Amino acid sequence: MTPVLAKKKRKVARTPDYNSYHDYGMSEPPPIRIRADFNGLFSKLLCLSHNETCVGEDGRNVVVHERMIVTAFEEDIDDDGRPDNLIASGTVEKSPEWLSCRGSRWVLRIDDNGVRHESDVRRDD
Repeated sequence: MTPVLAKKKRKVARTPDYNSYHDYGMSEPPPIRIRADFNGLFSKLLCLSHNETCVGEDGRNVVVHERMIVTAFEEDIDDDGRPDNLIASGTVEKSPEWLSCRGSRWVLRIDDNGVRHESDVRRDD
């Protein structure tokens, strides 16, 4: 009789999704950080991109879609010259008509935390 060898299970790299974060006791994945120009701030809307993608924190293009939760940031410094980025978190939306005519394709609808410096967030923790 020929012995039966057990097949090895292949490990498959899995992209973290919402449910996998719950497996580890986290409530949701951390927001993706994307670069933004805060000169494009219009009340609670921040223009994110004139393209179909945005530039991520690591410099790579990030494909965005409606209802995606992200944190936008712009490099800034404090009064002492130390890095202190501007940040705003919220939900990605298609640009409204009045901004689309200027070339904007994606905006961030900023949440109730508004625009602040990262040092302000560290102080709140």
